[in-house]
Order: sequence, then structure tokens, then C-alpha cells
Amino acid sequence: MRAKGIDYLHIPTLGSKTAARHDLYETGDFERFAGLYLSYVRRWRVPDLKELCRLASREGVVCIMCYEADHEQCHRSIVASEAIRLRSTVHVEHI
Repeated sequence: MRAKGIDYLHIPTLGSKTAARHDLYETGDFERFAGLYLSYVRRWRVPDLKELCRLASREGVVCIMCYEADHEQCHRSIVASEAIRLRSTVHVEHI
């Protein structure tokens, strides 16, 4: 991908915690999962979110990826919302 001008950076700390993910699979309660994940991100992952924002500002385009098909039922929608909250100049487009 580098030959095409695309770099890949894995930020595993912005992934969802295994226990919360398993709870979501068992209960199907995305709102509960989202609350747990949001608490985790706001308490422990703000530096990682700031790095994501910095990369977006420097590179212009950052893609947040996950295997979940529906961004509205995925942790990446929370990551995107928190990036906007931290840096209002971040623009998010779900594709």
C-alpha cells in the first residue's frame, strides 16, 4: 500500500476491550457497550485520540477501520465523535 501513497498505522489501544465486546455479542445491547467504551476512551485513551487528530491535521485524511459493517453500531463511530469533541476542526465522513 505504501507504493500507492497509503500508510497503515494500527492503534490497538483505540480498539474495544475484549470483555465489553463479548458482552455486546451476548446481550446485543450496543448502548451499554457504547457507554462502557466511551468511559474507557475518555479515561484512558485521550492521548491516542489526540494522536489521531494530529495525524488527521497533518496528513489531511485518516480512515478509521473496523470489520463491523455498520458504523452506527461500531466503536469507530465513538472514536470519530470523540475526535470531533477534542478538535472541532476534524471532519468525519462515513463511507
